[in-house]
Amino acid sequence: MSDIKNEVSKKTLSKKDVIKSWLRWFFFAQSNYNYERLQSTAFSHSMLPVLKKLYPDKEELKQEVETHLAFFNTEPICGCVIHGITIAMEEEKANGADEISGDGMNAIKTGLMGPLAGIGDTLTQGVITPIVLAVCIGLTEGGASIAGPILFVIAQYIIMTSISFGMWTNGYKYGKKAVERMNKIGMAIDCSHVGVQTTLDVIEYSKDPIILSHVGARNLWNTKRLTPDEVLIACAKKGGVIGVEAAPHTTITEKNKEHSIESFMEHFEYIKNLVGIDHVAFGPDTVYGDHVKLHSVLAAKFDI
Repeated sequence: MSDIKNEVSKKTLSKKDVIKSWLRWFFFAQSNYNYERLQSTAFSHSMLPVLKKLYPDKEELKQEVETHLAFFNTEPICGCVIHGITIAMEEEKANGADEISGDGMNAIKTGLMGPLAGIGDTLTQGVITPIVLAVCIGLTEGGASIAGPILFVIAQYIIMTSISFGMWTNGYKYGKKAVERMNKIGMAIDCSHVGVQTTLDVIEYSKDPIILSHVGARNLWNTKRLTPDEVLIACAKKGGVIGVEAAPHTTITEKNKEHSIESFMEHFEYIKNLVGIDHVAFGPDTVYGDHVKLHSVLAAKFDI
């Protein structure tokens, strides 16, 4: 009798719930950024249809929404497998899986968003878009036809939509097993964009070394975007590697307040002396286009 009750009371997401959540992310993933948490509001917005279904109690719903307001930043097409995994974990948690916590979900998001951003940026911006663009430009040679631009828009949306939807639904389908598989094949955990305590927790609980792919020394420039000594030391002790970033307005110092090769190398030398040359590398953190101009615009608008 109790088994029947449990079966009836089990909270189950429908295909419609999962698709509705995906649509929110697909159309609004990059509609609202902030310098402190980047895509976190878009992540929470996409999770709302699922969370409302799983947590009818307003206080529980509020708590889960707040959980997903933690820093999040990844490539929105390939990276959305993270959302699928998170939805599967939320469903398990809502049905009494005590081993799943908000911190646990954020740790998984943290570990996957960096590597998937690298894969996604390479695939979407470095492979698919240039190839489709090259083919379509050929169709408009001489400017006599508009077939090229039209075909480019159609092809781009079909390809990106297919990848995004496939990653989302498969992430949900395999849930935590996807994470286990990623660990098994050796996908690195990158904690460059998370808080101090979360990074320390990931370092402690990870079986393998982690990476900080693009950071700098907070002791040289006191900003939350850079990393304190205790985290740098803990990462190195675990066998991890620290990449020093070169994005404008980040690795600057009291001595070199204008971003330059001198300020960058000051961070590199500091971290090398702190943890040893075996644990330090270059992690430029640059994007396509005029990265310096982009950061100059941000610097003019925000206090960074």
